[in-house]
Amino acid sequence: METLVFLFSFSALGILYTMNSIHEMQEPYVILEIGVAVLVVVFLFYFLITRGNPPKDILFFVFAEFSFTCVIDLVSALEYDGIISGFMEFYQKTGEPYLGTSYAIMMCYWDGIAHFAMYLMMISRITDRKAFRTMGLFWAGSLCANMSVFITGIVAGKYGSEVQPAFWLNFLFLLMPVLGGVLLFTRPKDRPLIGGYNVSKTYKKLLLGVNNRALTCLF
Repeated sequence: METLVFLFSFSALGILYTMNSIHEMQEPYVILEIGVAVLVVVFLFYFLITRGNPPKDILFFVFAEFSFTCVIDLVSALEYDGIISGFMEFYQKTGEPYLGTSYAIMMCYWDGIAHFAMYLMMISRITDRKAFRTMGLFWAGSLCANMSVFITGIVAGKYGSEVQPAFWLNFLFLLMPVLGGVLLFTRPKDRPLIGGYNVSKTYKKLLLGVNNRALTCLF
């Protein structure tokens, strides 16, 4: 499943290229509407293809959805650095112009690389029915830290007077890791490595046996 998510996420390139080529799609409110519509379509895509074998964890849909947006963030950072072009010129002007700040560029790189890798690994563990609590909490903390600083900086900084409608989509990326972190905190801790677990268990048995022999000798 992680392979499908990885490949499907790159369909974002087609959407960005189309929007960058059609002027009517570059109006601020149209960008917001298309952004919401794309998020809904991506969710429905994963919901429909997993109906026959639903994922055992609701966070699967969050990770799959956010994997799609990771590609957009990576493209944004690469385009601001001049490595690629022709995808997000419109977004730099009428979408979120503050993405060109140094912090935002590094945040987009982190999301497009580190978070993307985390999503794929956690989706793989969900598919294999394995625990991912530790990694999930790291992701939740990382994304919360990113977005809280990002949103606060936009509102309080020089771009506060240039907030565009697409800005409000950022609150989704602040809310979901908070909810995900709360959900993960309620789960039991990941089981330690089998080797270490067995060594600890054997040591406890050995120590208990020594104590029993000592008590036998005394009484």
